[in-house]
This record gives sequence, structure tokens and C-alpha cells, in this order.
Amino acid sequence: MRGTWPAPRFAQLGAFRVAYRDLGAPDGPPVLFVHGLGSSGLSWSRNVARLGARHRLIVVDLPGCGDSAKPPYRYTLGFFARRLLRLLDHLGVERPVWAGHSMGAHIAMLAALEHPERVRALLLSAPAGFERFTEAHASFLRRTVTPDWVRRQKPRDFKANLEVAFHSVPP
Repeated sequence: MRGTWPAPRFAQLGAFRVAYRDLGAPDGPPVLFVHGLGSSGLSWSRNVARLGARHRLIVVDLPGCGDSAKPPYRYTLGFFARRLLRLLDHLGVERPVWAGHSMGAHIAMLAALEHPERVRALLLSAPAGFERFTEAHASFLRRTVTPDWVRRQKPRDFKANLEVAFHSVPP
């Protein structure tokens, strides 16, 4: 579906203009797709084609990401969860399945914990924070990836690392 990814629709949710795609079967059970950190709804483009035959698919670009507005703001998981609930209200969707990847999985879990009446089920893909690092890995990361190390990176190298981590979606 990546080649035919539709243009976004927009919802004005308070001060935030949020981009989303409303795909699939309009009368089917709804599924809300929430992407991870540094990504956009496009990260779900390979997953929605088959589900769309039976489900209404709402694929969001979180505020500050993708085609959504990017005003300076203190973005938190709670903020994202509340904004998504407002989007669902705007769309007239009461209780979808929340599908979340990485940080999006945390947002979905937070919504389920704080508003269980608004979550039919959770589909969590690689939820961030559940990784298990050995003490050797954790020690290496603490010693290596420091604020000083980040400041010393050449812009070209830093950009390349970010692209690999957040913008290259391998098949």
C-alpha cells in the first residue's frame, strides 16, 4: 500500500491539527493505529491492506510527527493518549482496538489503563521499555551514549543514525 498511501485528512483538536487516514471498511470494527517515536502513520502502510477488507482503519500521525502540526510543546505519553481520545470523539468512534508500535504501544496501554471503556483490545508490537538488556549492554550504553557524545557527532553522521533508526522501514 506504500505506493498508494492516501493523502491525509485533518482534525483540529484544540491547538493541534492532527493528520490521519480513515481506510478500509467504513462500517467494520474500528482499529486505531499508533506509530512509534520519530515515525508516522506511514510505518503501518504494509499492515493495513489485508485488515481493511473487514475493519475500519484509522491511521494517525501523532502531533509533532508526519503530516500533523509540529508546534513546540511538551509532548508526553499522556498528552498523546488524550489527543487520540479527542480524535476518536471527532470521528465518532467509541471503542476501537488500539494497535501500537514501540512508543505507540505505550500510548495504547496508557489509554487502556486510564480509559478502559474506550479500548476494545490492545495489539502491541514491540512495545518500547520491555527490552531486556544484559548488565554489560546497559553499562556500555551508559558509558557510550552520553550527552557529550551526542554533541560531538557530525551532523551528517547523526542524521544517518536517525534515518536508520526511525525512517528506514525494512521489508
